[in-house]
Amino acid sequence: MCNFFSAIATKDKLHVYYGVDAHEDIIELSGLRDDKQSPDFVRLELLPNFPMTLDFEKWKFHVDQDILPDWFVPDEWHKKMIEYLGSVPQIRQGEEVKIVVDRLWFCWGTIKSLKGFGSILHIGGSATIQDVWGSATIQNVRDSATIQDVRNSATIQNVRDSATIQNVWDFATIQNVRDFATIQDDRRIKPEVESE
Repeated sequence: MCNFFSAIATKDKLHVYYGVDAHEDIIELSGLRDDKQSPDFVRLELLPNFPMTLDFEKWKFHVDQDILPDWFVPDEWHKKMIEYLGSVPQIRQGEEVKIVVDRLWFCWGTIKSLKGFGSILHIGGSATIQDVWGSATIQNVRDSATIQDVRNSATIQNVRDSATIQNVWDFATIQNVRDFATIQDDRRIKPEVESE
């Protein structure tokens, strides 16, 4: 089973796609073929610790296949995965950003506004996101993170631990709420059901 953070290593490149963790999808998106007896790529994972932190050195490195090419040196590729995650767009604890309209991998800080088609893969710690509008998407909200004022057709998925979603409006979508997570002040527009 593929988990976040998944990648494919070829002799000279680490293949990664934002929001894609299925190795077979990464293989296809990279134009690779899995039709040889001796592989020319390696399925890799760097699994977060729990509670998730942004100290990628503490994440568990996993090689997700048994037969490996001669060029593959696990320690080198482990280091490359850590370096890659350290270079992706992220907001760390204590950092504050006014507007995000692009893709973020991680947010442990504060965002005043996530708009347009902006998206965040993982929110944790005591992060705060205010004003999620447009078609913005947030996946994987955990710990004691708070998201306020979700509007328009924004989507939030996988809310867990003691995370809080406040003030949900319009046609916004909240999916997969569990553990002690809460939704407060849900004012979404509900489609009317016609009765016969």
